[in-house]
Amino acid sequence: MKIKFLLLIIACAVIASCSKNNSIDEVAPTITTAGESSTVLYIDTFRVYSTNLKGEDRKLLVNEDLKSENNYIMSTSIIPGSNKIVYSYTTGYLDPTTIKVAAADGSTKAIVKTFPAGERVGFVKGMVGNKIYYSVSKNQGGVSSVNYYSMNEDGTGETEIKGFPYYSFMKESTISNQGKGFLANAGYFAKIKDGIFLEQESFNVLANENKTDIMGDIVVANDASKIAWVAKTSTDGKYEIRVKDITTKTTSSTVAFTYTVPPAFVGNVFNDFFNLYWVNGNKKLLLEYGKFTFPKGAASDYSFCQIIDIATGTAGATWNFTGDGNSQILVN
Repeated sequence: MKIKFLLLIIACAVIASCSKNNSIDEVAPTITTAGESSTVLYIDTFRVYSTNLKGEDRKLLVNEDLKSENNYIMSTSIIPGSNKIVYSYTTGYLDPTTIKVAAADGSTKAIVKTFPAGERVGFVKGMVGNKIYYSVSKNQGGVSSVNYYSMNEDGTGETEIKGFPYYSFMKESTISNQGKGFLANAGYFAKIKDGIFLEQESFNVLANENKTDIMGDIVVANDASKIAWVAKTSTDGKYEIRVKDITTKTTSSTVAFTYTVPPAFVGNVFNDFFNLYWVNGNKKLLLEYGKFTFPKGAASDYSFCQIIDIATGTAGATWNFTGDGNSQILVN
């Protein structure tokens, strides 16, 4: 089982867990990647599920079955051009990793590439066409490295992506879903147009912000117009969701919503306690946090989710995913 908060450096948006004994509808939805969000994809150890934005209508998309105590799906994404699911999978910590591609309903699964044991694979979103963009991380002799590649959805045409130093700092949450740029080390936003780095339009978007209060990852909106993060306050258990327009260099962040965690969580917050995900472009945010029983999880564990409308500063639907095996979330 994976520890909930130790997510991959390049993983595509993830969330929560579900009990493996829950009854489910086996008919999968049509996944859309344009317009307003309607679907949440998430990994539960060796399965990929979908729900709507209220946590309802859960459907099983991919099931690798229980093969060992350690088989699991590492990361998942959607191939933009073909609307297919791509995911990295291993049958055990010491076994090879494979990249598999499946139709949106989980059918026609196929292995398109296999990696040696010890190499971990994540996916880079925000790219166009029927291509898979992915990272390969490894540790050799105590030295860690991350390399980036693209290939066709059938595994052919693999090409290493080189020449841009900030790739080594990228996280899934910091990349524009429309390929318009990404947030790199220490708050530097690298703007991209048609695949070209626009240095004159790139800048440090956190220059006038209090970075010491930021909890977890900063998330970039699909169109790269806004960023958002959770910030701690002087009151225990109370946090601000701050949003900043990054289309210009002069703006400061504003408080879109103030959230108070339940008493059981007060004093038990660490740096990656919260996860944020943009929903419906740059209109709403999904806030997620949860309880995880170290080291292997428990049936009582859960992830709490809430939709927040940043224009009105109001909270919408809330729901929990329950069970062990917590992993990734993918929205928008």
